[in-house]
Amino acid sequence: MNFLNFTINLALQAGKILQKYYGTDLKIQTKSSYRDMVTQADKESEVLIEKLIKENFPNHRILGEESTPNSQPKTQSSSYRWIIDPLDGTANFTKNIPFFAVSIGLEKAQKMIIGIVYNPILNQMFFAEKGSGAYLAWDKNKPLKTIKNVQKNAKKMHVSETKTVKNSMMSTGFIPSNETHLEENLQLFARLSKNAKALRRMGAAALDLCFVAAGWFDGFWEYDLCPWDVAAGSLIIQEAGGNVTNFDGSKFDLNLGKILATNGKIHKEMIKTLKLS
Repeated sequence: MNFLNFTINLALQAGKILQKYYGTDLKIQTKSSYRDMVTQADKESEVLIEKLIKENFPNHRILGEESTPNSQPKTQSSSYRWIIDPLDGTANFTKNIPFFAVSIGLEKAQKMIIGIVYNPILNQMFFAEKGSGAYLAWDKNKPLKTIKNVQKNAKKMHVSETKTVKNSMMSTGFIPSNETHLEENLQLFARLSKNAKALRRMGAAALDLCFVAAGWFDGFWEYDLCPWDVAAGSLIIQEAGGNVTNFDGSKFDLNLGKILATNGKIHKEMIKTLKLS
């Protein structure tokens, strides 16, 4: 089975659930803190995604934001792992701010091979397959409903050509449930507010990363992210010609929590900028 087309369909189906609940009277629950929210849309989206994966790839492992141990196959031997955020940007979603997405990544032997980030309200699907480039499917007139619609509207993306931080539009985020690096990030936020051309805090890391891939942002950094926040987006940026590393320029690791993603041209300057000592 074609993994890319299967994942596109997963995102489209999950997107229908988010559309159904968007703008309605949501039942909002909290998890680790009052700022860490989950809605029935998050849960229903992930249930659907996991169900379809299990039906088609019963031995594949799954890591999702709302997953439970029961969602894992009895055998853990598969080299394939799906990494899912059923609704990235829940806070935006609950306030009817249309900056959120379904994020689905597929990893083989600990290397990302598929990444898809889909905003069903803005009708934008960002996707990449390892070695095949990164694409944006965006129909401004009608919804993306089928794989054929996505393929028809897909255009190849490439990161920006901006060469200095001074001329860059940057983005970052603050994890609501984790204040471990709040002071450090506030210092960096103040620094980039002065050093960069513009700085944004949009509230959905998966989409921030895709905006770098599309050349709309020139770079993005954030602390304390989870694998499902960055799995798909990190591949999409790399396939669009960008660079993704740890803050110090070392090899990016989904499990470390820190990410620096840029167009590549400002990467060395950003590494220096992120040094607080």
